[in-house]
Amino acid sequence: MDNILLKKFIIDGGRQKNNCIDGYVVMLDQEKAYDRVDWGYMYRCLTKMGIGTGFTRYLKAIYTGAKTRVKINGGLTEPMEITRGLRQGDPLSPLLYNIVIEPLLVYLRAMLKGLKTTGLKFRTSAYADDISVGISDKDDADILEMGLELHCKASNARVNRGKTLAISIGKPSAIDGFYSVLDKEANFRYLGITFNSYGINQKFMEDKLLSDIDAKVKILSKRHLSISGKVLLTNTLLLSKVWFSAQVIPFGKHFRDKLKRIVKNFIWNGKKSRIGI
Repeated sequence: MDNILLKKFIIDGGRQKNNCIDGYVVMLDQEKAYDRVDWGYMYRCLTKMGIGTGFTRYLKAIYTGAKTRVKINGGLTEPMEITRGLRQGDPLSPLLYNIVIEPLLVYLRAMLKGLKTTGLKFRTSAYADDISVGISDKDDADILEMGLELHCKASNARVNRGKTLAISIGKPSAIDGFYSVLDKEANFRYLGITFNSYGINQKFMEDKLLSDIDAKVKILSKRHLSISGKVLLTNTLLLSKVWFSAQVIPFGKHFRDKLKRIVKNFIWNGKKSRIGI
């Protein structure tokens, strides 16, 4: 949530009349970020960061020698040894990835001028493999490209240049880079929240949430559910995204009324509710 609010703060700051923020926020798209991690690089990062040899030894025991088979046309291939990558679904994997990506972030924090905002300089923020970088001029763009090249060579990572996007903040000068600059009106999603160059696109978010919830209600309404079952599904399945988005979006009365109507109709089958909602 901190990263979402920081992105909103930077975009809003670029729209102020006395704005001193001019540059770009580059959102890196990494190709199969977890699958491409080189184990040798990961072990060296652990050592450099002072992680004990005992932990590293246990980690090597977990990863070394693992094999997999691929099912093709109903048959299985011969076992193949896995030699790189972090395991999907393993609670340890995000923490290991944080360690692998940290050298790149340290380099960018030290070398970039970044975007100067009120009270701070934005250089980079990261949530797992969702990485944003603030650049102010051509020198910053060259430093970013050099840092990514070094990181990719060391860790076996690969940046998907075709999907890496940048949003303009303030009135920056044009900078040639490997990223595509979004149009002012174009939407982009960041950690589940839809933005454009003017900030959070609240109308789009409200319409999308209502549409998604209404579609799920139509599917669930075909099942024979008890009232308690419907209440449970409402809180866990239907409204979970609303609770998350409500931390950064002040939903209007029109949205709240429509949402209330959808939920009431789902729980009471379109009849008058027996208790107030």
